[in-house]
Amino acid sequence: MRLRKRYQLLILAFFLLMVGIFVLSSYNVDLLKEFVFEAISTYGYFLLFILVFVSDLFEQPVGPYFIGFVGVLLGMNFFLVLFLIVVGSLLASCVCFFFGKKYFSKIMEKGVGMKRYDRYHSLLEKYDKLALLIFALGPVPWVTFCWIAGAFEIKTKDFIYYGLTARAFKIAFVL
Repeated sequence: MRLRKRYQLLILAFFLLMVGIFVLSSYNVDLLKEFVFEAISTYGYFLLFILVFVSDLFEQPVGPYFIGFVGVLLGMNFFLVLFLIVVGSLLASCVCFFFGKKYFSKIMEKGVGMKRYDRYHSLLEKYDKLALLIFALGPVPWVTFCWIAGAFEIKTKDFIYYGLTARAFKIAFVL
C-alpha cells in the first residue's frame, strides 16, 4: 500500500508539472509569442522545426499552428513550413506516446491499482480508434492524450493510423 501511495504521488506530481507548465506559459503567452516571432525570423526553418517539436512535448498555448502562422507571415515557403510542422509535431507525439508506454504505464498500474488500470485499459482498447480520432481532430489536449495512450498501451499501429494521420490532416487543414 505504501508503494502505491508513492506511485500516486508521482502521477500527481507529473500532472501538476504539466498543469504548471501550461499555466506559466498561458500567463506569459505574449512573451512566448514575441520570442517565437523573433527566433524564427532570426534562425529560420531549423528553429521553426525545433520549436514545433518542443511545443508538442508539453501542453501549452503556443502550439504548432501559431508557429506555422509565424513562418508563413515571415514569407517562408508555405509547403516547407507545413512539412516541418507536420514532421515536428508527429515526432513529438511519438516521443510522448513511447515515453508513456515505457515509463508511465508502470507508474499508472501501480498508482491506480491493477483492477482499475485493467478497467481503463479495456475501455480504451474498446474505443481506441474513435478516441484517437476525436483527440487528434478535436479541440482537446492532444499531448496529454499521447501520454495516456502510451500509458494504457494503445496499439502502436492504431496510434499511427488513427492518431498521427488525423493529426497531420488537422495541421494541414488549420495552417
